[in-house]
Amino acid sequence: MSNVKRPNTKTLLSYNFSSKKIRSDAENLTPSTNTPVAITIPTNDDASTLLSSSDLENSVQLNDEVNFSSSTVAAANFIRTYKDPSVSILSSNFIAFLKQLIDAGDEILRQHIERGPKDALYTSPLIQNEITDCIHKYILNEILHRAENCLLSIFVDETPDTYTAEQLSLSLRYYDKKINNIREDFLTFTETVLCTGETIANIILDYLTTHNLPYDNCVGQAYDGGSNMTGIYQGCQAFIKQKCPDAEYYHCSNHYLNLTLVNSCNKFRYGTLKDSTAESWYHAIINFQHIISTCISCFLLSEIIPTSRLLQTETLDFSSANRCVDDLLDTLDQRKQQAQDYVHNVIYSHADALRKELFVTPSIPSHSTLAMRKQNMSVCDPEMFYCDYVYLPCLDELVNNVKSRLSGLKGERIVLLSKLPPEVIINEKLFELTKHLLKQFASRLLSPLQ
Repeated sequence: MSNVKRPNTKTLLSYNFSSKKIRSDAENLTPSTNTPVAITIPTNDDASTLLSSSDLENSVQLNDEVNFSSSTVAAANFIRTYKDPSVSILSSNFIAFLKQLIDAGDEILRQHIERGPKDALYTSPLIQNEITDCIHKYILNEILHRAENCLLSIFVDETPDTYTAEQLSLSLRYYDKKINNIREDFLTFTETVLCTGETIANIILDYLTTHNLPYDNCVGQAYDGGSNMTGIYQGCQAFIKQKCPDAEYYHCSNHYLNLTLVNSCNKFRYGTLKDSTAESWYHAIINFQHIISTCISCFLLSEIIPTSRLLQTETLDFSSANRCVDDLLDTLDQRKQQAQDYVHNVIYSHADALRKELFVTPSIPSHSTLAMRKQNMSVCDPEMFYCDYVYLPCLDELVNNVKSRLSGLKGERIVLLSKLPPEVIINEKLFELTKHLLKQFASRLLSPLQ
């Protein structure tokens, strides 16, 4: 054993986490990256666990490992804590990150892993979890400090992990005074035994209480469309609203948009695959109905992609979201007005090029032909048929779905809030606007306005 003095773990980790690089990365964390959030420094009582060797070289090596892990987490790579003893330690993400660093040319780390003392490698499951937990707590503290005394919204999603354990991902949306803009941050994964609305609501409320986030500051909640989340009596949003009366529920608008497209295309598609065998794929590809339906779906999707991307913007507000949806509806209306030209010059021309490459003859479904003849209707050419009986009905269905599913963005409160930005409020009648604001937000307005 060496006589070199063992460094204090708190000092060692403080050095890493106080570096400008780590602090800078932590400041720029966002929730869309699914980054774990949070990090505190272990006390002296933890030193015996993290540093079991008195060798200064080993201590410095732990220093490098923590520093590398912090940088990786800050770069949005989630280090999964080691939980299942049946899984080899060598298969963990933590070890994978160390291997990545070795492959990048870190010879000191290579020598440490290959030749270092087995009782001082700092790669055991316990130390992996402790280092990851330290990083998590540090970043969480940074986020909670930014969100302090801010109005905020919460959004939660549920998904099983690789061990099929049900877990909730909890994120926060709030106004960051430091950057003078809206910010979203991922907070944590938390396991849940039940997925009932009441259970999930209690987990959310307990988390807010534990981290000193006042219920009165919660003004919004967003989830998917599951009945356990949206139910007006037993849904999570109903239980949250009992404690946070200002927390209006909104279905994730981008999820709604995805459901809108799927629902519209499913009603008018042809050539459904019965199985995933090569033969099934082959017959679908050489089916003209399948080709034209795919082209229609692709071009409808191309109209929605810009809206989808904008609705995922972290700094998006309701006013911009409404304008975005209105622009999409205007675009779809233009496509309807110019349907014949658009189908002929864009959609059908692409389908025609594909079918020529595959030596497929344009055709109309036989059941549609029989139905038209029974009604004494002339059988039109394939291009006109797919324009009138597939493209236009699908377009109408899409427009109706967008209007109905995204109607929540037109709520009375949202419309009022959309009139408050300086560039908009100058065009409003202030007396009428103030009267409506008093009706909806009396408890939130400043006393002079009351």
